[in-house]
Amino acid sequence: MSINLESSVQYLRGVGPKRAQGLSQAGLPTVRDLLLHFPRRYLDRSSVTSISELTVGDEATVVGEIRAAGMLKGRKARFEATLDDGTGLLHLVFFHQPRIFERRLKKGTYIACTGRIQVYQELQMVHPEFEVLDSLDAELGPDRGRLVPLYPGSAELSTFHIDSRLFRKLIQPLLETDLPDDLSDPLPDHVRSRFGFPTLGQAIRQIHFPDNLDSAERARQRLAFDELFALQIHLIQRRAGMTRGDKPHRYQKAGAAERHLLDALPFTLTGDQKGAIREIIADMRASRPMQRLLQGDVGSGKTVVAAFAMQLAVRSGFQAALMAPTEILAEQHTASLTRLLEPSGITPRLLTGSCTAAVRRDILEGLASGGIPLVIGTHALIQKNVLFRNLTLAVVDEQHRFGVQQRAQLSAKGHATDVLVMTATPIPRTLQLTLYGDLDCTSLRELPPGRTPVVTRLIKESDHPTLWRWLNDRFDKGDQAFLVYPLIEESETQDLKAATVEFDRLRTDVFPKRRLALVHGRTPTDQRRKVMDAFRKGETHLLVATTVIEVGVDIPNANIMIIEHADRFGLSQLHQLRGRIRRGTKQSYCIAVSTVSGGPQFERLRIFNSTTDGFKIAEADLDIRGPGELLGARQHGILNLRVANLALDQDLLEKAKDLAQEVHAADPDLNTPEWATLKRSVAENRPLWTAG
Repeated sequence: MSINLESSVQYLRGVGPKRAQGLSQAGLPTVRDLLLHFPRRYLDRSSVTSISELTVGDEATVVGEIRAAGMLKGRKARFEATLDDGTGLLHLVFFHQPRIFERRLKKGTYIACTGRIQVYQELQMVHPEFEVLDSLDAELGPDRGRLVPLYPGSAELSTFHIDSRLFRKLIQPLLETDLPDDLSDPLPDHVRSRFGFPTLGQAIRQIHFPDNLDSAERARQRLAFDELFALQIHLIQRRAGMTRGDKPHRYQKAGAAERHLLDALPFTLTGDQKGAIREIIADMRASRPMQRLLQGDVGSGKTVVAAFAMQLAVRSGFQAALMAPTEILAEQHTASLTRLLEPSGITPRLLTGSCTAAVRRDILEGLASGGIPLVIGTHALIQKNVLFRNLTLAVVDEQHRFGVQQRAQLSAKGHATDVLVMTATPIPRTLQLTLYGDLDCTSLRELPPGRTPVVTRLIKESDHPTLWRWLNDRFDKGDQAFLVYPLIEESETQDLKAATVEFDRLRTDVFPKRRLALVHGRTPTDQRRKVMDAFRKGETHLLVATTVIEVGVDIPNANIMIIEHADRFGLSQLHQLRGRIRRGTKQSYCIAVSTVSGGPQFERLRIFNSTTDGFKIAEADLDIRGPGELLGARQHGILNLRVANLALDQDLLEKAKDLAQEVHAADPDLNTPEWATLKRSVAENRPLWTAG
């Protein structure tokens, strides 16, 4: 028996028109799509633990009946349920979207749940994975003693009451046909043999209903490899396209101008900075266009390195442009580069959306004529009416805020343009190979001498009175502070303090004798500049802000950073905020105020408190949040990884990269028949197994 892969799911037993509509809205309109909707994890029903035998800290699966359930209101609403398995009671706690769980976990419901055992007055699981059961017949009915797949959900699926149980009922009969064996396998036999991978059909069977955890992992690795292999081919081809052919421009040799700039610096370059400058200048003087990523922790001195590259371009008679994601950062770069390049006689111009019509017209004319050799700006630089006479160097700062297309749009303003992208968010190697596999990478790990480590402290909301007294004392000593909130205005849906409301309260009730200022993303440009200038001059004690100050703010005297609702920020974002105060020689303090004392949110804060190493922070953030959320992977034009886990699959990624390089060297255009599916997958920017 076989079923057409492209037939509608509507005709499967148990679906019908309404559920077919829900599946289609969730991106699963065909049988093929359904088969390729893989589980996100498994409930291990082969090892159920009695509540009386639970151990704090362990992950366990428990089966029982909900004896009590309800919403608990207060500062933070939550849903709680009490599970009874006959040997004891276990409390289940749900903070996020608690109303959803209120509808599903009613008194008398039988469930199997898996999670980590914690204790807060009583044994509990916080946001466990769970499955509603029809009954407790034979403990777990037909699913007893095996791994039970749990499938990703969505709002569309929930609306039509489509859950993991339905997916199992739909998919299992398909796997009992000869359907998986009819799927064409995009990996040739010699590749599967080389890496010990199962066939595509075997992998799909075992990813849905594995014999054991080892079989599930082997299936996952096979499917993950398919994704990573296609991705690496995509990146190699993109790099080849960017660097194809000789560039027409040639730069002067490094000489007196570089030494003059070096001598004029008020500090000594680190060894990493010197090495980075040598690499970048060598790239620029090579015959092929440069494609390089410069990454370094906050305060590691990337701007100085970029200044040497931009000076070389300008001194050689060409133009350079630096694009930053926010006006604040663009303004900061303009100020910094004006100081750095003044000895060379180079004055950068600033182009943003806030420029007056007259200033904008003057800059556009200067860029088109070549009279302006160096420009710094925001997205305004990539507008169609911005034309350069001879742009040869494009620098993109905070690259993760931009997409691949925006980077390409800036470089397209010149011909065979050298491209340097910079980021203050250190990137783990697995992300380098995926998001930036088309770039060479240079890392700045050394911090300039004289930088004192930031003292980081975690405190509770109840500690605010002590914090305000301490802050008043620091103001008396001449210190300045940032106070960051996650929201601009109050929200009815989130129990978070708002910057505008708290600013008024702090100014009136807490620090009536101090000078406070407020800045956020909606602050008019002129007003924001006045606020930042006053803060920079030391005229303001406390700057209340949102994350608009996350990057680009360089105020050496501001040595205190207070982050409210710190548990709502990602690790890398917390580290970026902390980096705003490691600028001068004074002792700096970062105070993170948390509203939680456990769970994954608190784990982020614990890691944040334990290290100031941005590279360690980035690795931990990848483990916790995954690549998409960490760096906005969808912006980068890469494949949407559905199976591969970049926090776990570095070895698999290296194998995929090696094979991709071999295949590209032998068949760069993928014209041989065995790579026909791969070629289609790369062209359509989708996982290899979906094109099989």
